[in-house]
Amino acid sequence: MSDIILTNHTCSSMTVISNLFLDTYLPKASGDAVKVYLLLLRYAGAGQSITLSILAKKLEQTEERVGEALAYWETMGLLHITKDQTNQILSMQLLPIPVNLEKTIDRKKEEKDKDKVEKEKPLCRPISEVIKTSYNEKNASISYMTDKKTPEKKSVSPYELDHHSDSKKINQIFYITERYFEKQLTVTDINILFYIYDSLKFSSELLEYLIEYCVSIDKKSVRYAEQVALRWYKSGITTVEQAKTSTKNYSKTYNAIVKAFGVSGRGLGSVELNYIDTWMNTYGFSLSIILEACNRTLGATYQPSFKYANKILSDWFQAGVTSMEEIAKLDALHQSSRKQMNTKNSVKPMEKVSANNKFHNFEQRTYDYQELEQRFINKANGIPVDYVKEEVN
Repeated sequence: MSDIILTNHTCSSMTVISNLFLDTYLPKASGDAVKVYLLLLRYAGAGQSITLSILAKKLEQTEERVGEALAYWETMGLLHITKDQTNQILSMQLLPIPVNLEKTIDRKKEEKDKDKVEKEKPLCRPISEVIKTSYNEKNASISYMTDKKTPEKKSVSPYELDHHSDSKKINQIFYITERYFEKQLTVTDINILFYIYDSLKFSSELLEYLIEYCVSIDKKSVRYAEQVALRWYKSGITTVEQAKTSTKNYSKTYNAIVKAFGVSGRGLGSVELNYIDTWMNTYGFSLSIILEACNRTLGATYQPSFKYANKILSDWFQAGVTSMEEIAKLDALHQSSRKQMNTKNSVKPMEKVSANNKFHNFEQRTYDYQELEQRFINKANGIPVDYVKEEVN
């Protein structure tokens, strides 16, 4: 890769850091992002060229993580990156931090709005509207809304994050996620977490528990957290207590299925997890019914086939099965049906052919086998035997 041209608006023998950066951007950025930005300042101040590999080596990071940090600062408006047609970085320019940051952000927002034909509905809403629950504290009843429509995803801008009515809690969630997942959040990760908070209406406490839960099962992925969040949303889960109950039941089912199928040395994939989610939430089957399907799958295929087990459970669901007793009745019905089918398809014994047909339209002859035997003996011994024209009956 060729050297990347890096330019700065100031050039000095020392590295100067703006107080605005320290006051405004430093608290919100991850440690890796700050390191990248400071190293960019150092090289730009010295007028030196740099490459991604040099940055990664200096910081003891991968080029991918350095690229994510560069993308973050570009999103925050402190860095301008020029790329070629193959998406390779040609040059980077550190942009000056405006003296009056608030006015600059407002001006950029106005310019952005002018380019739109139709104003979008603002994402910034009061926290009282954002965090609504269907949990009735009085009678402790939960409204499970499995037919909920999933809200549409929207990208969030730095302006919307900074001016959200609860931006401090949101930034705290970003910080916690980076610490728990041990990685710098990408722009996609930030959009997903904001989507869970703002669109799925998760409270900060519920979102923090979601992150903790993902770490506890060794799934340090924001995308996986989104899958779990959507499952909770469709199940009407809005409090940490409900989530703990759900994860406890889910973990119990998950571990039981893994044990029943004899899966070891790996975690279940997203397709397999979706099957479990369908069996539990869509079909509403108990653990005993799910395990029965797993055992029958192994008996028929001799391997842990989630697809085969799903076919069994899907048939039971369509048949309206809700208990093991109903499965036993369904099995009895099936056995009875098979017996009847086998009886109909069994080979019938050959019937005695009637003599009264066109091939047997004469009187059949009968023989006295003792007399015939005696005649044969007489002839063999030279004894004259009168020829009997018609056999004696």
